[in-house]
Amino acid sequence: MGKTIVSWSPVKGQGCTSNTAALAAVFALNYQVNSLITHTQFSESILEEMFNKAHKMVGFDSGLKALERLAKSVLLKPDAVIDYTETIYNKRLDILGGSQTHQGDMEILQSLLNVTKEAYDLVWIDTETGSPNDMTENVLKAADLVLVTLPQNKFVLDRFFTQKDYPAFLDEKNVVYLIGSYDPEAALNVRKIKANYKVKNKIMPVLYSHLFNDAYNTNALTEFFHRNKSVSKKHPVYEFTDGLKTINHFLAKQVDLVRKGDDDEE
Repeated sequence: MGKTIVSWSPVKGQGCTSNTAALAAVFALNYQVNSLITHTQFSESILEEMFNKAHKMVGFDSGLKALERLAKSVLLKPDAVIDYTETIYNKRLDILGGSQTHQGDMEILQSLLNVTKEAYDLVWIDTETGSPNDMTENVLKAADLVLVTLPQNKFVLDRFFTQKDYPAFLDEKNVVYLIGSYDPEAALNVRKIKANYKVKNKIMPVLYSHLFNDAYNTNALTEFFHRNKSVSKKHPVYEFTDGLKTINHFLAKQVDLVRKGDDDEE
């Protein structure tokens, strides 16, 4: 049975989905693990756009919609999941997209996610941001590891860590906090966030990178991470990708997936 890493943010527009995509891509290029990235929306998400796969996931036999049809017919088996995904990195990372036209129900989605765990070593799940609805809460509760993306913003952090926007069920989960678009020169750095709010969980920064942002805006994440898999310390994207590798090294240990791959392997 595979492991699930589920991403969520209490506020919209903080880079939760892009952080998930970046971590999943870098993980796939550095670990010999068969992984899948998906989301909890039966309709299309920006996740498909980032990897330039949205145009391939339209129609009756694609993504979550196709798997839902099989599930309702009691025909869905783990070895069939790959037939309805698109490849990002061969034998390393696939994407399971939405249908653009259909909204599913919670029971069907939960059964689909359970099947993907049998088909893959690691499943990255991007959930809807904001106050958790029933579907998001159930997926978060079932996760092996939860990633919570927060901004470097005192107002948002105050509300979250003083329980105003904090879901109580997170107390029962293994949670890692990501600070998105992180500026290491800002006064409110990771050390101060951890101390000010007395956070016991791991807090890790995802640095801002204009080169990553450009790739994101042009739907070119697949090529971006493959091209920058191994760069020198002088390269302008080095600190960004090295930070992602550091996060992934920690996450891999948390979910007992430490089979590191050959960095030169295509």
